[in-house]
Amino acid sequence: MVEIVEYKELAMRTSPNGHDRVLNGCLGLIGESGEVVDIIKKFTFQSGENPEFPTDKMVEECGDVLWYVAELCAGLGLDATSIYINGPFNYVPSFDSSLEKLGVLLASSSARIAYCNLHGNSTETDDKNNLWAIVGIINSILMFYCKTTLGACMDRNIEKLRKRYPDGFDPERSLHRAAEEA
Repeated sequence: MVEIVEYKELAMRTSPNGHDRVLNGCLGLIGESGEVVDIIKKFTFQSGENPEFPTDKMVEECGDVLWYVAELCAGLGLDATSIYINGPFNYVPSFDSSLEKLGVLLASSSARIAYCNLHGNSTETDDKNNLWAIVGIINSILMFYCKTTLGACMDRNIEKLRKRYPDGFDPERSLHRAAEEA
């Protein structure tokens, strides 16, 4: 199993060299948070009576959010280990934090860090607080709704990336993935 302290290093193996990690991290975080929120919306409003929670898809998308947290940490020069380990403890959902509220909080925290960084008015403290919130929210979704851990989600994400990019990031493989990987 991937150790939380190793996750950023393993994740960044699939990050392209020479690009703007902050911009990529912001755009990716918003996109992947939107994927998580879309699962929540469909489960809540479009799945009929007694729906089965889409655990596998949710864990996969949460792993993608965590990858973009690593990308942002690399771009911002933040200690990712501190974010991943402290995040779940710095964000403790209230007892009325429904899945829907967690989704809204995830989207707003992702938008907030992107907005501040892209407008040049972020601070290290703001960045840490937003990333802690994002990791804490993902942790809550994983624990309470997927019945799994942050570490298990990271492990699954790294395994997916190892299969997709066995030799590190490859733009061709990124653009031309097999249909079942897309």
